[in-house]
Amino acid sequence: MNGLKRAISHFGSQASLARRLGVVPMAVSHWLKRQRIPPHQAIAIERATNGAVRREELRPDIFGPMDIPQTDTTPVVQKAGDQA
Repeated sequence: MNGLKRAISHFGSQASLARRLGVVPMAVSHWLKRQRIPPHQAIAIERATNGAVRREELRPDIFGPMDIPQTDTTPVVQKAGDQA
């Protein structure tokens, strides 16, 4: 849950992060204790930190791990007689 701690550090305190997200400070404390953030709050934290803390870091189980490069997986269709 390093990402949440970095978000708290970014805003200076749990209370400041909570204020920015429009939640009570107890919610942030609960996330720390459970080591789980609601997906919509992971997106909100990413936006509030201008991408300094990414949603993938906060919830890799939903948004995927950060180390997977985003590539185009569209299959290439070849015509008969074309060479690869």
